[in-house]
Amino acid sequence: MRSGKAGTEPGRSPPFTAVAGLEKAKEALLLLAVDFGLKGVLIGGGPGAAKTTLARAFRSLFDEGTPFIEAPLSVTPDRLTGSLDFERTLRTGRRRLLPGLLARAGGGVLLADEVNRLAPWQVRQIAAALRRERILVEREGVSATIPCRFVLVGTYDPREGPVAAGLQDAVGLHVSAEELPTGVQRAALLGRLLGLDGEPEAGGLARLRAQIRSGRRRLSRIQISQEALGRLARSALAAGVEGHRVDLLAARAARARAALQGRRRIEEEDLAAAVELVVAPRARGAHGAPEPDREAAEPVGESSPLQGAEMWLEPEDFPEPAGVLHCSRAAHGPGRLRPGNAGLPLCRPDGRGRRLGAAPDR
Repeated sequence: MRSGKAGTEPGRSPPFTAVAGLEKAKEALLLLAVDFGLKGVLIGGGPGAAKTTLARAFRSLFDEGTPFIEAPLSVTPDRLTGSLDFERTLRTGRRRLLPGLLARAGGGVLLADEVNRLAPWQVRQIAAALRRERILVEREGVSATIPCRFVLVGTYDPREGPVAAGLQDAVGLHVSAEELPTGVQRAALLGRLLGLDGEPEAGGLARLRAQIRSGRRRLSRIQISQEALGRLARSALAAGVEGHRVDLLAARAARARAALQGRRRIEEEDLAAAVELVVAPRARGAHGAPEPDREAAEPVGESSPLQGAEMWLEPEDFPEPAGVLHCSRAAHGPGRLRPGNAGLPLCRPDGRGRRLGAAPDR
């Protein structure tokens, strides 16, 4: 993450198909695009590996309205999680919430460059939001829980230190991008950034986006056998990985890969890719895989969803990105999801501005 203005939308970046090399990192990002349940991708690599360029190019795989928020290292607690909007509170007479970066990223992507340089409190807040899919805001005597679901794409240089254990545990896919692009690849990428090549990647990008949409629709129908689950579990045990969370993430990765490839059953190559992207980076003794940091990995803010004064949420506080899943109390009751067009997830408060903590409308 860069130091600078908090919560910026990334500037112009090349299309995903224009970035040469980094095949494993690309594969991980494609699996994440198919299944947001993988929570995110961490990409480690040295200077010049084009890892940040690829992370920003990830945006081109989504609809224009999908949030893609880049946060700086200098982000403050109120900008990250949200704060009281004093101007609208005074104007309306109701306490109004100003959403933070995590809420703004709901239904989309939070991009964190130099993710290994995050402060401990930033790690705890982001990891908790990824795990719990909601954000606790406590400001000026007001406490409110905001439903939200997003994924994290983080890049870092391993020589500057590892990513905090809390984020390593929360994010499903880990890849190394150590290979450097060749001179020809760098020149081609520069030409595309400068617009010298026109739109040569448009056709390939359109096909890739269609493949992702098809994979999302197919995802829930993918079958995974007990034998495959057993193989993933044994791989995790052999790697010295504790807990069942890694097994579940590996199963999701294998399923997402099969869906992306247009299959209905998981095959050997899907299991191998899942082990490489999920299990192997967490193996005991693997580079950049520290012992679990229980404090950083635990969710923060376990207090009541509503304490003290009431806070109001209005539809304009949480604009709904185009083509994503959205909350619909009318269809499923409070906090449930119903499908949207693109199959991406988003939890947000209901659109009628009721008070948090109030009884649902009947």
